[in-house]
Amino acid sequence: MSGLTGAFAFSGAGLPPDTGRRMAERSGHRGRGRIGGVLRPRDGLELWQIGPGRPASSPAACLVMDGAIYNRQELCERLGRPNPADGPGLVLALYESEGVDGLARINGDLALALYDRLKDRLILFRDRFGVKPLYYARAGSTWLFASEIKSLFQHPALTAEPDPGTLFDYLATHYRYIHRDPARTYYDGVRQVPPGHYVVLGPSGDPVRRYWKLELDPEAAALDSRQAEERLLDLVRDSVARRLNDERPMAFSVSSGMDSSSVCSLASILTGEKLDLYSVGYGRGEYDESEGIAPLADRYAARWRNILISEPPLLDLVDRLVRLTDGPVCTVTWLSHYFLARTAREDGRHIIFSGLGGDECLAGEYEHFLFFFADLKRKGLDDRLALEVEGWSRLHDHPIFKKSWAVVEDALNRLVDLTRPGLVLPDRLRYERYLDHFDPDFIQAGDRPLEMVCPYDSYLANRCYQDLFFETTPPCLAADDKNVARFGLETRFPFLDHRVVEFCYSLPGEIKYDRGVTKAVMRRAMKGILPEANRLNTTKTGFNAPVGEWIMGPGRDKVWDLIRSRSFRERGWFRPGAAEQLFMAHEWGEANHMMLLWQILNAELWLRSLTEQKRKAA
Repeated sequence: MSGLTGAFAFSGAGLPPDTGRRMAERSGHRGRGRIGGVLRPRDGLELWQIGPGRPASSPAACLVMDGAIYNRQELCERLGRPNPADGPGLVLALYESEGVDGLARINGDLALALYDRLKDRLILFRDRFGVKPLYYARAGSTWLFASEIKSLFQHPALTAEPDPGTLFDYLATHYRYIHRDPARTYYDGVRQVPPGHYVVLGPSGDPVRRYWKLELDPEAAALDSRQAEERLLDLVRDSVARRLNDERPMAFSVSSGMDSSSVCSLASILTGEKLDLYSVGYGRGEYDESEGIAPLADRYAARWRNILISEPPLLDLVDRLVRLTDGPVCTVTWLSHYFLARTAREDGRHIIFSGLGGDECLAGEYEHFLFFFADLKRKGLDDRLALEVEGWSRLHDHPIFKKSWAVVEDALNRLVDLTRPGLVLPDRLRYERYLDHFDPDFIQAGDRPLEMVCPYDSYLANRCYQDLFFETTPPCLAADDKNVARFGLETRFPFLDHRVVEFCYSLPGEIKYDRGVTKAVMRRAMKGILPEANRLNTTKTGFNAPVGEWIMGPGRDKVWDLIRSRSFRERGWFRPGAAEQLFMAHEWGEANHMMLLWQILNAELWLRSLTEQKRKAA
């Protein structure tokens, strides 16, 4: 694991004494307590490398880097030079040869801060999908930047204040909306470099520039089913192989689903070894996937650690997590993931492999069906539409979330504009579900228009694009990074390889679905590789947890006391009595409000932690 931090006082003024070192030490856990070095290439500029690596420097430029590069050999061949031992040196050579265009050739998960000595400019650069975080803020005439937000607040001129819009999105709507502006954070005045972009810092501001966009390949779109299966398997296998090129001990986070199971099975075949598998279970109930993981473990596990969680001390854990992550945690998934990361560290692992990104690439979420149906309807493929709706209804019907033609018609009216190919509409039912319970002043202070980005003429591709860059992937990557960084680990995401993503998004939905079965192209490709129980499993559990039960468990009174507390009431978030009513409705089984209650706990405990930090600083 690694990280970076630094400051650029563009007026030439020096930093307050020891500020740079304090910033680096505050991020020290990312490098297991090691600081690789510091560069001071000009007055007022410090670049700190966190972790075992070293900064890279030349007469033309210098940089610090957090992350990994997966196409070193190709880049070295392009440069006509031997493969260097250090990634930063290779990145520096690319920049000196081709500028930012050279950086855009990197296949990797990385963030970097690069100072161009010749142009006297500082560039902050982030990978295509935002696997590695990179935050920045302005304190007077000084730009601060870091892999951890907490490092920024070591500068005495910067204070931690919540961003009203992001807080509103998190608390009053749904976790999916907290990254709808990918440059915003939970903190007022603190920005992050958006995925696939770079920022040039200087006296005039922080112009944000895009270096990559997800473009569709018409040749991939024209492949038949068999060709698509072969090409997809080749790409995913190669992506896994590139990420296995590391001598450090590895762990594989698995579920009963296709994505993590595919990563695990391919890794085992590529290495010729059985692997260390990690999962989280709850002993019972709909969220426990232990039974579904067993066939995978039987075939590919040298050891399977199924970490059982039962009625944890919820408030204490949430309080720990909001301090660790510098903000509310998007969903309870990442509390469970915290236990997985901690166990992997205790076992001496350094790298965790994950299947994150598979749903966005291969349209694996339940709601994605509706946008596939919209594409079929727009294309006039009525017979195929009837077959798919029948399979969807038969395989995925639910006592609460019913599957029927009536549901399809309602969704098409709400979620797409069938008169404009590809135009996906905001899900206002999800966004507005709880707004009547919130105080009008709180809504007015934080509410912003909902916008959807629709670059393609396919409803399904645009819905998945929205998830990948704005709704589901960004909060998951942010939470994953904070958990693994806490224990000096790194995560590898083979599905978040731009070659895999570009190929998958280019495929038509007709190849991705088969009579109500998602990820059909991947399922066919993995025949003979995955155990059939995993390959044919059509139930999507997701990495979830019974937080609704935990809230009403032994810690129930503490949750109630928090909602009834003076500090919570004085926030002015809810209408009088509304939060109490929601809590009681959940307790009495009238409705399931577990996600909102989770958000309440996180938001309140996070703001309490900020108050405590200010008190200590004073």
